[in-house]
Amino acid sequence: MTIARWMVGAALMLLGSIPIVGNWWFIASYVARGERRSVIPLVGGLLVSFGLLVLPLEGIRRFWWLPLLCDYGTIALPIGLAASWWHGHRTRTVLRQGEDTDSSRDT
Repeated sequence: MTIARWMVGAALMLLGSIPIVGNWWFIASYVARGERRSVIPLVGGLLVSFGLLVLPLEGIRRFWWLPLLCDYGTIALPIGLAASWWHGHRTRTVLRQGEDTDSSRDT
């Protein structure tokens, strides 16, 4: 059973490290050459986190959250969602203010 947990944990961490490295590679290529590419949210961080939880080491399990912070795709997701919500909120507020102004002109 222990060998199976080592194998599954290592496989999950190896598979998860590919999108994590790819996400940071996309950021580096944007900074260096201005190439725009989409990052992959959550996949790498979650796979490595699950890999850490599967490993038969008690001390390492408490660090399950660390891969989520190391994955740029996972970091960018809540920031992008918050920015999108804020932009939509501001747009709706401006539109409502414009409707109030237009309705007052009609009278």
